[in-house]
Amino acid sequence: MKRKLLFIVLLLILSGLIFLIYKKSSAIFAKPLPGAGDASEVAGILVPADENEGISFDLRAYQKDGEFLIFLPSRADMSRLTVLLLDDCDSPLEKLELDMSGGACLLMGSIVVKAYRSSLPSVEISFEGGEGDLLTVESDEDHETRAFGDMVVSCPDELALQNGWESVMTSRNMDFGLKGSMSMRGHGNASWLLDKKSYNIYWENIADILSMGTSDEWVLLADGIDRTLLRNQVFFDLADKCGVRYAPKLRKVDLFIDGDYRGVYSLASKVRIDENSVDIRQGHDFLYRWGMPGPEALPLTSFLFRDEFTNVVEVRDLKDESVRAKAFSIADDLMLKIQDESSDECLSLIDQESWAVYYWIQEFGKNTDATSRSLYTVWMADEGKMYMGPVWDMDQTAGVEEPYLREVDYLYPQEWAVRYEEWYRQMFKRDEFAKKVDEVYKRGDVSAAIDECVKEIPQKAEAIRSAADMNFMRWDVLDEPQNNRIYFYMEDTSWDAQVEWLHIWLKYRKEWMDEQYR
Repeated sequence: MKRKLLFIVLLLILSGLIFLIYKKSSAIFAKPLPGAGDASEVAGILVPADENEGISFDLRAYQKDGEFLIFLPSRADMSRLTVLLLDDCDSPLEKLELDMSGGACLLMGSIVVKAYRSSLPSVEISFEGGEGDLLTVESDEDHETRAFGDMVVSCPDELALQNGWESVMTSRNMDFGLKGSMSMRGHGNASWLLDKKSYNIYWENIADILSMGTSDEWVLLADGIDRTLLRNQVFFDLADKCGVRYAPKLRKVDLFIDGDYRGVYSLASKVRIDENSVDIRQGHDFLYRWGMPGPEALPLTSFLFRDEFTNVVEVRDLKDESVRAKAFSIADDLMLKIQDESSDECLSLIDQESWAVYYWIQEFGKNTDATSRSLYTVWMADEGKMYMGPVWDMDQTAGVEEPYLREVDYLYPQEWAVRYEEWYRQMFKRDEFAKKVDEVYKRGDVSAAIDECVKEIPQKAEAIRSAADMNFMRWDVLDEPQNNRIYFYMEDTSWDAQVEWLHIWLKYRKEWMDEQYR
């Protein structure tokens, strides 16, 4: 009897040990399941939202080099991940629960599954049950076609508590009987030619997303040209530190659209007339966008810009059409006066301080778009002056590319560049403005803000490191030479080399600028 009891106890202990060993090793080997006879039957893997915490819409594994890569939103539980194995007709073969906290899993002896998750906020978009889809949006190069669906912004509780954000925000209260609580259309010009594209987002409800102010319009910037994924963030922050009016806010996020991981994006507040963006009086003051063709853009009489394509101006968010002619005449008159070298009258029509500060931000970064595309100014009617800003399109900075047909160098951190372009070329012919630019730099606040931004680059990079790794698994572009010659000089195709170039380039740029004033 004692022997029998001892045998039962030992059997129970042994069973427990076997269970613990199996549980611990489940991240490496998962038991073959009867639904799939062998690995060749598995054509895809689906992560269903209704069986996984922290996931708002179904996700699909991304196949690369014979492996299944599962990219997860930041609130997903990797230790208990329920997945469906799919056949080549997208029919479920088997349901598995996996512990992916170790990052890798081997199914049926040969199916390699890897899971990744960053700590960035996640943006999940679904067009299921709505109208249109991502293909609909990306097929329209004019960015007029919208797709309708739903959107969820989420982040880990710790990150939300630290920043005062909501952990989960939805574009509506998840009433999926509606046709769609958000809409999306394309965004961008030359960057639209890239596979990783930018988008404009419109919410049904006005919301304060990630403490960027209340709005129903947002922009998802792909940062496709910028392999560091940091340039817009660095320069938007610099503009804010320098006191540029209406500096846009920006947050780095992981983007998922209809189950497909799309990479690291910059979710930014849209430049518009609004109390949380450009806070001016509609129809009295005016917001202008320069150098962008389109149905609302008007050609300028002056010839300050390099070609007819960019020699235009658009009055933004103009609800009172009766003042359109007046708004355009203000902008056109200013450009004519800037072009007229026989007079300094243009100086009385601008806020020289804002123009000088804006100049230093553009010159510091050697922005190839500094005077030709997506430039914003604001006319303040009571003052009778044009203010420069807000900043936008800062991804083509710090030697990210070598532009064609430019008289000056943009690749290296030495020499002046922006002051020889378009309207700044004319402005620097006025001694009063040139002295103002020197004064702004010498007094030290802009210079100190630049130093601070340079120092913050390693910290900004570390904050997105795991997300950047995911991004470049999804978009294998670090070795591609087009629009990016940095790796020829760094002799390294890694993301770290890209970040190092940005950091060193801006450090050397600041040192060179300081040397000019010693």
